[in-house]
Amino acid sequence: MYYERYDVQSILLLSANSTMGMGVRESAIYNSRIQSIQRYERVGNERKPIRLTPENILQYVAQGAQAFYISYWYYAGGPEQPVGRDLVWTVRPQKGGLKISKRITKLIVQALRSLGIEPWVKYDGQLGFDIIVPLAYIPYECWFGNLQALDDLHHKLTDYIASTIVISSDVSAHALSPSSLQLESEAGICLLSELRVRRGLLLAPMSLNPRTNLVSVPVDPDEVDSFTILQATPPHLRPARWILPPAPARALTRFAPATVPVQTSVSEVSE
Repeated sequence: MYYERYDVQSILLLSANSTMGMGVRESAIYNSRIQSIQRYERVGNERKPIRLTPENILQYVAQGAQAFYISYWYYAGGPEQPVGRDLVWTVRPQKGGLKISKRITKLIVQALRSLGIEPWVKYDGQLGFDIIVPLAYIPYECWFGNLQALDDLHHKLTDYIASTIVISSDVSAHALSPSSLQLESEAGICLLSELRVRRGLLLAPMSLNPRTNLVSVPVDPDEVDSFTILQATPPHLRPARWILPPAPARALTRFAPATVPVQTSVSEVSE
């Protein structure tokens, strides 16, 4: 069984708990028996959030778990107390398939590296990639714990990525919404989208994609060009290791607001 593998379990657990003391992540499963994402389980008469541990991964599989998810939000206690989030972008092809996804992902990595950020990259199990900048990279003075300011920083980074790509390549960028862009070249068309929905979930690294049964495998940013779907099949996995940054990326202070708005309630957090 795929989820019995030690390397699979270790990466699932690391990603579900890589918070550096910033809070608690939510976890969830895709339950194939009910064909739905499940955030809670019944323990006796209690309804408790799903938490991945070394002891329960296979228990969830036995109960129907086909895929595992992690939140890119951190919480002080429960979902009503968000304290921050990773910055996540998805790259999804509209035309050009995996080839254009790889090219756009590589250009995004280059743009982020120019700011001293080594992003986490993973294949999404279909034809796209997910790009994650852990909250640990963000200097506190860029947002001072204010979630709206973190949203603004995310958007500024999207603008920076887009402008850097347009200047350095033949790719053009067109805004589709406040949080998504269409990137287009002769090779194809991709959507670049910010994930910011509160309580948002992301397919966990090393999880099977419930639609394709391919692995959402972490990819070394330097090897995106050579990535093939074969590498997302269980017999050929070579996952990259996600490492938390030793210190924030100081170059991001250039995007810090002159003043940080006061957040008065959780309702002001992105929905």
